[in-house]
Amino acid sequence: MKRSHIILLIVTLFTVSLFATQMVSAADTIKKPTGGSYERPGMDDEEDEDAFSSGKAETSIEDNTPQYLDKGIIGNVIKRRYTAIKFCYQKELNRNKKLKGTVAVQFAIQLNGKVKNVKINNKRSTLKNGKVRKCIVGKIKQLQFPERSKGEPQVITFPFRFDAKK
Repeated sequence: MKRSHIILLIVTLFTVSLFATQMVSAADTIKKPTGGSYERPGMDDEEDEDAFSSGKAETSIEDNTPQYLDKGIIGNVIKRRYTAIKFCYQKELNRNKKLKGTVAVQFAIQLNGKVKNVKINNKRSTLKNGKVRKCIVGKIKQLQFPERSKGEPQVITFPFRFDAKK
């Protein structure tokens, strides 16, 4: 294994570990984003969850360009915009103190890193407030992921869990 591969692996593992630690130790009024899944043609939901939770990215041995972004990279991009996403919920929480639930957002990450086809996954969402949903969809559309030179658009379903603590 090349030295650059080992360094990349160590950095990725550190980033995922740091992200998980911050999410567990956060003392915000709402829960941080957790979980997520990606879909590839021919995979059912169970395989989908297992593939994503493993955190493995498929890579080519020839040029080391990932075909799919791994969970840590996706989590870091979302984490950078989480304050804006959380604000979508907090605006409506001021009007409805009992507002809580999950908004599962499905989107496709293109090879150029741009986000397309953003929509709410109604089967996985329990928070039905239209203003919160529309605001979150708008924030997800603004995300920019790392570019990939090969592969297919990567479809992600990412749940945001919100709960006002008393």
